[in-house]
Amino acid sequence: MKHLKLKTVLWSVCAAALLASCTDYLEGLYPTETVAEQTSEQQGEHEQAEEQPETGGTENPQDSDTTASGENPLNPETPATPMETKYAVKIADGIEHGTVAADKTEAAEGETVTLTIAASDGYKVGSVSASDASGSTVALAENYTFAMPKSDVTVTATFEELPPDEFTVTFISGGAAFSQQTVKDGETASKPNNPTKTGYTFADWHTSSDGGETLAEVFDFETAVTENLTLYAKWEANTDTPYQVQHYQQNIENDEYTVVSDDTENLTSTTGGQTNAEAKSYDGFEAQDFKQEEIVADGSTVVKIYYNRRIITLTFSAGGENWGDGTSADKTVNGKYGAAVNAPAIPTKTGYGSSWDKTVQSVFTNDETYTAQYAEGQVNYTVKHLQQNANDDGYTEVASETLSGTTGAQTAAEAKSYEHFTAQPFLQKTIAADGSTEIEIKYNREIVTISFDSDGGSAVAEIFGKYGATYTKPEDPTKQGYTFSTWSADLPDTLVNLSVTALWSPNTDTPYKVEHYQQNIENAEYTIVSADTQTLTGTTDANTNASEKSYDGFTAKSFSQQTIAGDGSTVVKIYYDRKTVTYTFEANGGNWNGSTANKEISGLYGATVTAPANPTRTGYTFAGWNTNIPTQFGVISGESFSLAKTFSATWTANTLSPTVTLESVSTDANLSITESGGTLTATSGFANYRWKIDGTTAQNGTANTYTPDTTTLEAGYHNITLAVTDADGGIWSATAVITVQK
Repeated sequence: MKHLKLKTVLWSVCAAALLASCTDYLEGLYPTETVAEQTSEQQGEHEQAEEQPETGGTENPQDSDTTASGENPLNPETPATPMETKYAVKIADGIEHGTVAADKTEAAEGETVTLTIAASDGYKVGSVSASDASGSTVALAENYTFAMPKSDVTVTATFEELPPDEFTVTFISGGAAFSQQTVKDGETASKPNNPTKTGYTFADWHTSSDGGETLAEVFDFETAVTENLTLYAKWEANTDTPYQVQHYQQNIENDEYTVVSDDTENLTSTTGGQTNAEAKSYDGFEAQDFKQEEIVADGSTVVKIYYNRRIITLTFSAGGENWGDGTSADKTVNGKYGAAVNAPAIPTKTGYGSSWDKTVQSVFTNDETYTAQYAEGQVNYTVKHLQQNANDDGYTEVASETLSGTTGAQTAAEAKSYEHFTAQPFLQKTIAADGSTEIEIKYNREIVTISFDSDGGSAVAEIFGKYGATYTKPEDPTKQGYTFSTWSADLPDTLVNLSVTALWSPNTDTPYKVEHYQQNIENAEYTIVSADTQTLTGTTDANTNASEKSYDGFTAKSFSQQTIAGDGSTVVKIYYDRKTVTYTFEANGGNWNGSTANKEISGLYGATVTAPANPTRTGYTFAGWNTNIPTQFGVISGESFSLAKTFSATWTANTLSPTVTLESVSTDANLSITESGGTLTATSGFANYRWKIDGTTAQNGTANTYTPDTTTLEAGYHNITLAVTDADGGIWSATAVITVQK
């Protein structure tokens, strides 16, 4: 709008010059298409600017005559306000397997830039970073926003290939990525915390977008994810978004306007809809045409209605005489409604006193005609009305009236009524015969006050002084978490009674903290995980965007987003309960005091594990569990977390030393067999000994001892046969029965 008005001024200045030359000049200030648009519509827009000034308070519809280049074309020697410096937002080259986009290509220092990060199918976001021209890191919030530094910024990102059994679910809010999840094939996505949008209420997540407001079917978070998904936030416009209607009355002393602060209306309606402002009816004023405005989400919409003062005409008749200059035609005096009336001097007639047939209005109120009337034997006298000056203690005459009375009698002067002025006491005088009597009535200005409500910001002292006096406007107040926008009504150039309230724009980079607390093992209290405390930023008065973290062995409790306080004191605390882990122990053929039922123990994640007593099994020795028992529930080295695990007993079969018992022996007279420690011993001195067991030769040689191999023999009775040969070739034999016990 600034440029549009500026061009209107420039075209007006150029009106007397060659149009082509003017166009050349404007094209140096604005893009060709903008100038062309102005050329075709300049007259209509100029008239619109005159009909409805854009700046309120005591204001003038004309805008500042400055160009975008900082030079004032109407007075090149007067510098204009410099343009705000903007810096480039660049996306690095060579990004693969995904895209990075910014909501603006350049931004001023402190302005919020929002990035949209989208991974290609089969990939997920790996890392996103931003750096300024010096290579220093620019901090990114979790929702991929950052505050523009005083430098160009380059953004880059990496994308990682998803495992074949994982997919990406991307949540889009307001055209930008709000959140992204990696979900295994067949599992379900988690519904993220609701996003926020000023002037709207979040409805739900939808599977496709239709312009961002009307979307397709609602996504069911119980649905198994089997492919990459993009979900879109649906918003419903609030029906109670505030807007304001301000009424401005034309000033008496100039063509600017002053807000009627007592009549300012605070209304509400639907975001994105049209206002429903109505002009008021003021005596002596006529409302100008105005247009309804679209209601913006942040509640900053203001409809300004301007009222021009009616021009009042007063007609004065000489009543058949003349005005002292030989003319007798009626005289007319015109003025704005409410302005002081300075009536013409009443005509005179020799030997008569003259007066108007009715009291002349002190201020223009309504059209009226006044006729001079004459009374024989009366003498005229003059009453002057003087108003106190605004910026000094002097007085200036604003009206003079001629009255008549009897010589020697007292005058009958009366004070007039002027808005914002109070008549001072005065004395009547004796009417002189020569008509020289004059009475001055002085009017002091009202002491008025402009008061300031900072709405929680720094205090601004009220300003008071004489009505209409010039004054120095105060410095803008400050408020943590907000940027001062303007006052609820524009401040007038001179003092009036006025109360204004500061209007603030919430900052988009207000800090807040997210703290994570894990349940203690030994009690039901919680301890903060200090290393995981997050400092994030968001918009003042909007909701936080905190997200729970994923901790093995913990479940996040439900929590509420908080309203972001402007002073940065907001803290969202997320609490995590420890999961209960259960371990099952199988006896695997053994028992506990005769019971073969499995044993179970449970405990909070991280609590100390006390395993049950070892089971027993006949003929076996307990060799431990198939997996080492952890010292803490849920913490097993080399394994991912699980809520349950089964441990099975392992066994080693017992090995008993077999025994050999000699049950019976039958031998020749010269041969005997004895047993000791499982070894059979025959009479010594023979040349050869052949030992057989159960008919099979087990040992043949000179040894007179034989130890049965109990590892290969079954338990029970076995027959032993021994044949010996002496040196002369004689043969003797013996038999025996042994019992092998295992």
